[in-house]
Amino acid sequence: MNALFFISALIFAAPKIEISEPSFDFGYSLSSYSYRHTFRIYNKGDSPLRILGVRTFCGCSTTELSKRAIESGDSASFEFLYETQGFFAECVKWAYVRTDDPEDSLSKINVTIRLYEDYKRTPFSVEPEFLFLGKTDSLKSSVNLVLKNNSKTDYTIKLVETPVVLEEVDFQPGVLEAGQTLNLALRPRTDVADVSKFKSSITFEAYTQTETVRFSVPLLVEFANR
Repeated sequence: MNALFFISALIFAAPKIEISEPSFDFGYSLSSYSYRHTFRIYNKGDSPLRILGVRTFCGCSTTELSKRAIESGDSASFEFLYETQGFFAECVKWAYVRTDDPEDSLSKINVTIRLYEDYKRTPFSVEPEFLFLGKTDSLKSSVNLVLKNNSKTDYTIKLVETPVVLEEVDFQPGVLEAGQTLNLALRPRTDVADVSKFKSSITFEAYTQTETVRFSVPLLVEFANR
């Protein structure tokens, strides 16, 4: 009986892919900068999941996996980097993840961004419009970001994603009243081994009962020895 159960388990054991979100929206963003989002790929099955390939359809977007074999119950990070030079207005990019999941071998991920020269299409002003963190071998200790609600409506605002190159931001979702400002102190991490990760962004979401607005602020560094 035990042998039969063991054989049955081997027959039916299979990996099962699950992605943290099928799409991501950077919202309104400055054109000509870099934007990064990290998805997570989970293995919800009962045998290892192998990632056989990742494909994008534009040289402006690249991806990076933390690992290609994911044990049962484990996960891997999947980074999507979008270089927006030469793009304007709303853009949608895709990535396809091919795995050995017998029921879902090809997963599609969508990434949306709205690229303009400023943030005037949102209810907010952003100062500075991009975050210059200094030189990679002499980063600033802190950079201040000021968001002002220029509308006549109160918005609840939250952080959607903080890039890995910044220390955790001391900020909880809260109401930004009409005409009020929000000041955030952002601190670059000094222990980032791969300085290319500084090609990134920080994403906010503001909402009322009837409206949701997203926007992303790009990070900028001067790379040492370049």
